[in-house]
Amino acid sequence: MDYERGVQLLSSLSAEQIQNWLVQLAQALQEGRFDLVYGQLLQQEGGFRQLRDGIRYLLPRSRATLEQAKQLIRSLAEEAASATEPQQRARELVQLMQPSLWSRVKDAIRAFFIYTGEDMVRSEELARGITEELKQSLEAIFNRLRTDRDKFKETYENALRYILDKFLSHEAGRLFLGMHDMLKKIYKQIEGKPPFIYEAIDKSVFHFFKVVNVVEQHGARIVDIGRSIAGAQVPLVLNRTYLMQDGTKRDFLIYFAPFSGSLTHNWLAREQYSKLVISWIDAAANDLIAKGGGIVGVHFIDEKPAEQIITEVQKKFTKSNVAIIISWTDGSGRLLYECIGALCRNLHPDSIRDQACMQAGRRPGAGCDAPTRQAQPGTTVQLSPGEGSPPPPPPPPPPVQ
Repeated sequence: MDYERGVQLLSSLSAEQIQNWLVQLAQALQEGRFDLVYGQLLQQEGGFRQLRDGIRYLLPRSRATLEQAKQLIRSLAEEAASATEPQQRARELVQLMQPSLWSRVKDAIRAFFIYTGEDMVRSEELARGITEELKQSLEAIFNRLRTDRDKFKETYENALRYILDKFLSHEAGRLFLGMHDMLKKIYKQIEGKPPFIYEAIDKSVFHFFKVVNVVEQHGARIVDIGRSIAGAQVPLVLNRTYLMQDGTKRDFLIYFAPFSGSLTHNWLAREQYSKLVISWIDAAANDLIAKGGGIVGVHFIDEKPAEQIITEVQKKFTKSNVAIIISWTDGSGRLLYECIGALCRNLHPDSIRDQACMQAGRRPGAGCDAPTRQAQPGTTVQLSPGEGSPPPPPPPPPPVQ
């Protein structure tokens, strides 16, 4: 689709970059050298050709020619050149030219509906409504947060841009649709509940976006958002290649969910909270076992999970063909984790460590460069930066027969 392609090309260019080109062309116009400078910019590898092509894709089909794109760029340069402060006017023109983040999200959702067979008018209506609901959900979380409000906004906007930049329009739209559905279901279920319930869920959503922002750096790929499985909804479904103990590499599906320990501070909710987490792990693990195995990732944001959760998961899944990696950070910011399941014995220790690092929303090496040790059921591994040279890892256990 030409329109979506044009939006994608323009969005990949920085505002500063486009502004500099307009200022150069404005000056060239005043010197009578517009065609010369325009041609020189096209020959460079700085992306000016993307600007021209992006503008061409946004033009109506009857006018979508390279010459028409050039004329539009010339008119923008003329506008900047006629201003008292060309630099300032160029900046304003760039802001008008580049589609807003939410406009891009809406276009991606619309592209998804068109891809699935909806007509243009209905697709536009659906996309507009869903985008507005998604925006309102995130604004509501922003308004409820008592700390890190600006950080939350920056984090979720970066995550939305990442999805827009890395996926085809209709695929990005599918992921946004899953995100919208997930948030809608979560907040519908807790409607009217005490404030501490909202606080816990808001923190979990915040952490979800933190993880989205680092998955690519850990070599993982987003497969789905808000996937419904029997008995649960999976916030984030990933695919990643893991190094095994025998030196081979294997791809595994990952089901990930963050949980906030805020609930455990309220004695009325503690028991119900533990049952909720165990129920989610149970559903996620069983779904992956039915698919031949995989990784269940759970990160606790505020504190170590209740012993009841660890004990119950060990009891159920120690011998199952999954790796359930439960991670959390302590009061000093150290990352800790436990790995439960038969697959833990086959995964290389580095693979388990990197998975825990990703679950914590950290970039590779950001507090994850501690001594590497094999995580066995019941063993807590501490990852604290700056511990010096790591000792050699223990010999691997015998492979599962």
